[in-house]
Amino acid sequence: MFNLITPKISIKKLFSCFLFFILIIAGIYLCYFNNYGYDWDTYAMINTFYNVLENKSYFRSRGYGYLVPEIGIGFLSFYLGSFVVNLFCFFLLICGIYFFYIFLIREKKNYNKILLFFILCLSNIWIIGEATIPMDYSWSFFFFTLGAFLYSKNKTELSILFFSLTLGSRLNFIIYIIPIIFLNDKSIEKKLAILFCTIFFGLLFFVPTWLLNGFSLDFIYSKTWFNHFRPDPIFSIISISKFIYKIFISINFYAFLFLIFLLFKYKNFFNNKNFKLATLLIILNLFLFFIFPWIPAHLWIFIFSFYFILVQLLSYKMILLLIFFNLSTWIIQLQPIKILYINHDCFDEFIGYEIKPQFTSGFIKEIEKRKVWSKCYPLSWPEFRNLNKFSFELENGKRLYK
Repeated sequence: MFNLITPKISIKKLFSCFLFFILIIAGIYLCYFNNYGYDWDTYAMINTFYNVLENKSYFRSRGYGYLVPEIGIGFLSFYLGSFVVNLFCFFLLICGIYFFYIFLIREKKNYNKILLFFILCLSNIWIIGEATIPMDYSWSFFFFTLGAFLYSKNKTELSILFFSLTLGSRLNFIIYIIPIIFLNDKSIEKKLAILFCTIFFGLLFFVPTWLLNGFSLDFIYSKTWFNHFRPDPIFSIISISKFIYKIFISINFYAFLFLIFLLFKYKNFFNNKNFKLATLLIILNLFLFFIFPWIPAHLWIFIFSFYFILVQLLSYKMILLLIFFNLSTWIIQLQPIKILYINHDCFDEFIGYEIKPQFTSGFIKEIEKRKVWSKCYPLSWPEFRNLNKFSFELENGKRLYK
């Protein structure tokens, strides 16, 4: 007689694995379905790459330039097509979530909690939705988390490399890199040297923009572009309302009410030494978002950090309830405010709002509308004239290279 010893797999673990598998499959499907995305920025980055390839000249896609994703996303789109570039961005998100968690954790790793953290993050529509289109959020987040992980393991040279790539993807990540460098046991001289090297090599990615700008630094900050992107005064009612409202929808309104309750119950978690860095990242992200309250995807650092804290504090059932709240927004969403727009084909012009709670269609329904929006970008914007001859490929998710 042989005694067959079978490992015990709990129902909790099986259910968690099932949810994780379903969300991964959903992400892969979205990578296929989303084409080249539904955001102006995507086509601007592809257009920048195409212009370098065709006309041997560089112009930034927007803002101060995002050279790393402009080249990376442009290359993958041009030669391999939308599904591959979307899948690559989604892969960067998955890796970034893992490195983020293991960097922040101060105790022995609990792989059940890591799995719950993955599910909680991927069930959020502002994470999986923006990570399955060709955008730079996944790129900058991955480089940042990998750099932070390597820095915690004293791989200084490699951490400088990936921190520099982070700045080349999104310059505003410097606000998160600085505390990570200084909240370390290294000497102050070494910390300053690491920060100097990171900034020096990171700023090299902006030399093309600097040269095109006639050696002026207006591309980093000027009153003209600041007022363009911040039409309302920072401390105005409309700006504060946008800030609070977008935090609501970034973690969904149902979960926000639930989290208010949790904050009262666990009000001392800010003083917990294991959560100090995550709390600092939350504060820095909210500060940056208060100045520039753009789309909720810019709250990724806040969302990930907050979810990390919750996974450590709450029971399995509580986390499942939060996941349920997230998944419910895939079908239906509760909007506490009705936003009033004038539709202009490719974009909606904000004209006001009403305090009128209502249920609206969820993420699944919205992605169908977003695919329609994407068709108008390459054809109607003069900035994308380089892409006009590839309009059919862009609309159908094919590679641009012929």
